[in-house]
Amino acid sequence: MVRTAFVLAVLVTVGAKYLAFPQTSAPRSEQYVKVVSVKLEGVDTVPQPVLRSAEDAVEQTVFRSSELSERTRAMVKRILVWAGYRDATVEAPTTTPAAGAAGNESVKAIDLTVRVNAGDQYHISGVAIAGTQAVTPQEVRDLIPFHPGDVDDIGKMLKALTEIRKLYACNGYVKAIPVPLVDIHHATRTSYLTVEMREGKRYAISSVNLAGFDDGTTEKLLTAPGLQTGETFSSCRIKASVDEWSGVTRRPFVIEVTPADQTGKVAVVLRATGDSQRDGEIVERATVHSLR
Repeated sequence: MVRTAFVLAVLVTVGAKYLAFPQTSAPRSEQYVKVVSVKLEGVDTVPQPVLRSAEDAVEQTVFRSSELSERTRAMVKRILVWAGYRDATVEAPTTTPAAGAAGNESVKAIDLTVRVNAGDQYHISGVAIAGTQAVTPQEVRDLIPFHPGDVDDIGKMLKALTEIRKLYACNGYVKAIPVPLVDIHHATRTSYLTVEMREGKRYAISSVNLAGFDDGTTEKLLTAPGLQTGETFSSCRIKASVDEWSGVTRRPFVIEVTPADQTGKVAVVLRATGDSQRDGEIVERATVHSLR
């Protein structure tokens, strides 16, 4: 049995390292290759959606020739591990010139073949919740879409952690952190998930500013529930007020928060944005260590 802490920052760093595009203004002396198609071998037991995700991650991507093997292996393995194939191994790819593909002296079009040993898919043996005081353990458990026997899906776990943080933000805990601890049992190919909560403190609003809203909406929101000085911070109440008072002019927005740890207060900036995918997202700014 091996216990591992799933550290999101490490995943983000690894993902950025292996998924970043090279600059288009590359030195002409350095050879680049563009992967036109990917063939995965040895994957008869892997579901098609997982294979498609792995192929999509590599196809139509430009690599430095010197990094092709390392990066493609890492990208394919990442998809497999996230889909529960924790013991997956990926061999160095083989390449052939892409048939009929136009190339140039600095970028060569290639087809890629990658042999994979996926191994057995891991499954969840159980889920536990620890460290909850501000909410009930069941409220946290209800946001985790795993039951015994389900595939150990890291992507689903990450989405669950986001929902748990939203639950706490609705109750004033803007710095709550759910820490997933995974007990991996290699002999049975199972994982036992414990979500350990580090709740932090509950914050009250010290100030509110709005940016990017029209004058009429700004005037209404400054008197709306959830946006008043002294209230307990609640992202849910803020969103409800924006939905109610914006009307047909409703725009996506983010909630910028600057917590003052010593006082337990938080400065809030409600900023309209054109990015609908970030609607209602909480963005934490630098912590203020105020003694007042």
